[in-house]
Amino acid sequence: MIIIKSLAQHFHHFFLAPARCELCDQYVKIIPSFCSDCQAQVKMLSQSHCQICAMPFESLEASPHTCSVCIQKAPAFSKVYAAFEWCDMIAKSIHKVKFGAQISLLEVLACHGHKDFLASLAEFRPDKIVPVPLHWRRSFKRGYNQASLLAEKLRQFSNLDIPIVESLSRDYQKAQAQKNREERLRDLRGVFKIEKPELFLNQRVLIVDDIMTTGATAHSLASEILSVGAKEVRVFVLARVGLKK
Repeated sequence: MIIIKSLAQHFHHFFLAPARCELCDQYVKIIPSFCSDCQAQVKMLSQSHCQICAMPFESLEASPHTCSVCIQKAPAFSKVYAAFEWCDMIAKSIHKVKFGAQISLLEVLACHGHKDFLASLAEFRPDKIVPVPLHWRRSFKRGYNQASLLAEKLRQFSNLDIPIVESLSRDYQKAQAQKNREERLRDLRGVFKIEKPELFLNQRVLIVDDIMTTGATAHSLASEILSVGAKEVRVFVLARVGLKK
């Protein structure tokens, strides 16, 4: 149903209506895309970030180094790659994807972030890609898992046939948005289940998700993947949230 809706939207835009920006409805030359004003507000991740979890540092002059959180307790994943720093434009886009069924925005974001994704593939050379799974209720209600759609779109840009593994499940949890990192780590402990553990034995695995806030979800999933014999786990996200003041 979601695919049919997306095709219908593209048909309408291409044949019946002028091309418009995915966020503000200004006219654009091609769809799906951002207008120049919206594009200018998208904030790419600067070089000043944690070399493990990619959390942006407040000082733009700081060179990449390990943040205090990762120093105190190293996460299960060894590195995070991110295309954007969390900002209003990215927040609006992700919200429309998750709760407005505007999945065409994922194509726009993937297009702008695919060079960082390709760089992560060149450096890490993963054997498997794993989108962060949703609980089946949320997936059913939404009609899709945005992480799965994102992983597939990014893989298309790579022209590589890296397997996307979705034989994982997730226990139901209440919304995590208002919880801190320690609360999330506690709630996420053991929520992921791997149905075919043999797929990960001695494999380099790249987790894909839309955003990383505290890193608790990626840590929990990486821990589970490593527990069944994976060699190493890294993460690619579209956007990384900075330290909350």
